Amino acid sequence: MCTVLLKASGLMVFLLGSECAHRNMWQRLSKRYRFKLLLGVTTDTYDSFGLISRCDPDAVKDFPSKVQPILDEALASVGGEIDQAYPPFSSMTAINASGFRQALWKWSREGRLHEIQSVPTKRVVVHTLNWTDTSHITGAE
Repeated sequence: MCTVLLKASGLMVFLLGSECAHRNMWQRLSKRYRFKLLLGVTTDTYDSFGLISRCDPDAVKDFPSKVQPILDEALASVGGEIDQAYPPFSSMTAINASGFRQALWKWSREGRLHEIQSVPTKRVVVHTLNWTDTSHITGAE
């Protein structure tokens, strides 16, 4: 099974035959990501494809003076090894208190994510985070 992010682009590595045994080596290689944040909006999938569960345009109306310094501080504090939670629509398996095991996306689709003892995490290394650009939407778009 393969999961591809709908808006992702870049190089995709396919392993065939005996090379599949070396997949952990490939998965541990450093990666570089570029992304855009949409502040003031929450979705059920934590990405731009989910259903909007909360929208608060006032949360970022004073972006340059109030929000930017908070984000700069947050970016500076994220670095080194961190435990990154899998998103709720991941194929990663999770277990509830009764010991029932199924993929996170199934728990999410059934509206039962709250039953999971803890969302699985993976250890990742963040080398750098760089702020490159700022743009705004007003809600009138």
